[in-house]
Amino acid sequence: MMESSISLKDSPEMDYKEAFLDVMLVPGGTLEAVQELYDICQVDAFVAAMLDVRAAAVARRRLLGVVGPGTTKAEQYTVRDMFSFQQDAIPTSMLRLNGNLHEPATRVFNDVLRFMGVHEGKVLSRAEEVALVARVFLDLGKEPMLRDEMFMQLWKQTRGIEYKGSCLKAWELMRLCAGVFPPTTTIAGPLSEYFSSLVADEAGDEGIREAVLAAWKALDHGLKNGPRRCVPGQEEVLSLLTHTPLLVPVYLCDDTLENIHSSAVTTIGEAMQLLLQRLQITDTSSFAMFTCRIYKSVGATHSDPTIDHVPLDPDAYVSDVMADYVKAARCSMVVCKLLLKKRFFKTDDALAAELQHVRLCYAQLRYDYLTSHYLVTVEGAVVLAALQIAAEIGVIANPETALEWSIQMRRSIPKIVSRLHAKDEWMNLILEPYRTLWSLDHEATMREFVRILLEIPQGGSVFFDLRTEEDTANYFPKHVIVGVNHNGLHFLDAEVRSVIHQAELREIAEYAGKPDRIFFSFALQEELHSFEFATTGGDEICFLLDLHIANALRASQDT
Repeated sequence: MMESSISLKDSPEMDYKEAFLDVMLVPGGTLEAVQELYDICQVDAFVAAMLDVRAAAVARRRLLGVVGPGTTKAEQYTVRDMFSFQQDAIPTSMLRLNGNLHEPATRVFNDVLRFMGVHEGKVLSRAEEVALVARVFLDLGKEPMLRDEMFMQLWKQTRGIEYKGSCLKAWELMRLCAGVFPPTTTIAGPLSEYFSSLVADEAGDEGIREAVLAAWKALDHGLKNGPRRCVPGQEEVLSLLTHTPLLVPVYLCDDTLENIHSSAVTTIGEAMQLLLQRLQITDTSSFAMFTCRIYKSVGATHSDPTIDHVPLDPDAYVSDVMADYVKAARCSMVVCKLLLKKRFFKTDDALAAELQHVRLCYAQLRYDYLTSHYLVTVEGAVVLAALQIAAEIGVIANPETALEWSIQMRRSIPKIVSRLHAKDEWMNLILEPYRTLWSLDHEATMREFVRILLEIPQGGSVFFDLRTEEDTANYFPKHVIVGVNHNGLHFLDAEVRSVIHQAELREIAEYAGKPDRIFFSFALQEELHSFEFATTGGDEICFLLDLHIANALRASQDT
């Protein structure tokens, strides 16, 4: 493979820095970036160590009578040699590392040689490759300072190498490491320029250029999203080596399950886009991926489990999130799963073009409604029950005698409302509006349900459990639910599900939050009060308020 470096003379007498720039600065490269790279490399110490190693080897051969007197080529080692392919081990690190990392650095280089198939001339099996890469990842995960060292070693091993097969293996390992544990910007800048020079070299081998492009793409992705938090296991390594997708289960709000194709370096944002594309949903801005945490009831109680939804960072890696779920599963009291749902609702969601979009809105609003987050009158509950039954099983003949209709009726009324009438009374109330829906199909009934729940004052809210910590007005009970929508804040008593207070966006004087806290300041009875609550969604509440306030200001400017 052709070297991509400026072709100038190189000799041991040459100034180390000048020689380094001569070797490492590619045509069109950034001089300042390569100078910064020189500052972190221990060029003098590495060259001196290699000279000592080679001199000792020659001395041993002279004792055996294999080599005659005089200086041999084997005793020479230059800066160019330091940054070119070599088959023998290195005596120390290429970078200026802490003393305790020199030995791990040499061990990593031995692994590079083994993966390339030049260590004792042995070509590894796929299982051996997986085990080796998993071990390398473990070293890089434990010692982040080794990551830059690894890239310098791989950079070295791709330069001036005559063996295409070994060169391709070096680029493959470069791709794997770049995606999982990318280098710092000091390495990444000059390394990207090196990649660019190789890709631009039309005289280069086409197979090598493709391998360089794959490594370059992985590097860009890794730099954008950062390193993995968790060290990939052997299953993930095999997936990366063979380009075989991993199946990851994602739940929708209607409890249906979608398996998406992922990899060890797929992000949450990328996974969500893939899923929404499969569901044929084009308006993706209001959707997000969440961790659904289900806390099982303690003891002999039969109360419903506590459930909360925590939004996931789009740049987080799916595999890291799934590893967190495995750790959580060791605690028998909590179950975690990936959930796709609306992060916020839009007033025109009922008019969305795609049926899947409407279906997801329907499922999410229905869940919030049936868990008594939306407070409606009996008349409203009757209409909404009729729409749900029609959406689930259609409008059937003789519903009074149909078991399926009776089951759906019970499922379509919130518990807190269902107590107001006996079963037969509910049936008589619901049958009248239900029979008028015969002309509406499944989609139309879902759209109507969504429309009604979006038009009420607290419609389209995202709800959060709060625990009152500070209340200067002594106004709120200990356990509160707050809904956040385009109208403002809607506070409910979590026990009796009654409205405590509604604060419009313009009435909120101040708000601030962090993951486990939310702070509000607004007027009660014309007097300003401050409130602080414990919650798992403090940051998310602030995000929603920021969003709705910005939309309200934009709308006021347009009118």
